[in-house]
Amino acid sequence: MGRKRITVSFEKLDVELNIIAIKISSVPKKASKQINTLLRNSGNEIKNRIIRRMTSSPPDPSRRYLRGRNKRGRKFHFASFPGFAPRRDFGNLIASIAAVKNGPNEIEVGALSTSPKGKPITYAKFLEEGTKRMAARPWLMPAVEDEIVSIEFDANEIMDKILRDL
Repeated sequence: MGRKRITVSFEKLDVELNIIAIKISSVPKKASKQINTLLRNSGNEIKNRIIRRMTSSPPDPSRRYLRGRNKRGRKFHFASFPGFAPRRDFGNLIASIAAVKNGPNEIEVGALSTSPKGKPITYAKFLEEGTKRMAARPWLMPAVEDEIVSIEFDANEIMDKILRDL
């Protein structure tokens, strides 16, 4: 039997929402449990890659923004360089990132429309794709692109093992 097809689709469910759906089609029932475990683990790895990129993104000293007051006075936020993942500011985007099982052999990874803190996330799409006034700061696709090779390799290993055991 040949290689199993892996489809990665980028869907815009809402103006504010970016989602990556990873679905492995034509999976025999014998492999379904292993494939679902693989996708769950891979979805969590993508989520972790996104968070690591955002928390380690270098600051751009030329993009400094004044934030509200805290106990010590004013606070500044330094944006990331264009092309790098966005830097953490208040943490709402990071808190909204989720990997959710969407169906058999399918998982979605992306930003929910609200963070667990209840704050609306309306800017995830603009950070990922950029706007006419702001260069893109991709956070979703680089993490998926890094993980997709591993998903393909591991899925092929699972299928090869099942075929050998027939």
